[in-house]
Amino acid sequence: MGKFETFSTTADVGIRISGRDLADLFKSAAKGLNRLLFGAGIPPGPATAGSTIYNYEYQGDSAENILVNLLSEILFLVQARGKITADIRITEAGENSINADLLLIESAIEPEMDIKYVTYHNLKIIEKKGMKYAEIIFDI
Repeated sequence: MGKFETFSTTADVGIRISGRDLADLFKSAAKGLNRLLFGAGIPPGPATAGSTIYNYEYQGDSAENILVNLLSEILFLVQARGKITADIRITEAGENSINADLLLIESAIEPEMDIKYVTYHNLKIIEKKGMKYAEIIFDI
């Protein structure tokens, strides 16, 4: 009979994020994902020429679920639509929902890293001294 064994892999990359509240934490996560994808090659902050607003709303069962789905949507927009989220304006961010406007610009550059998906691996949003913290792992 055959057998199997487990092994570790280095096919992941992660970011550590922090924020004053969930909205700030989610914004930090979007910036971190962009940095992984494009380095410093995207314009910082709001852009106007050729930009579009994409409304993103999601209802989930936890803040971690909201975070993973927001980042997955941003990743989808890059990979499938060739759009970069240059800025994010969050109008509502809670433990179970988010409502945000993503400012999208056409991608003039290719991503530096091929991220396959956002994982839930060891994802836990914690609060310390009035700040929110999390570590997010991406499969590459």
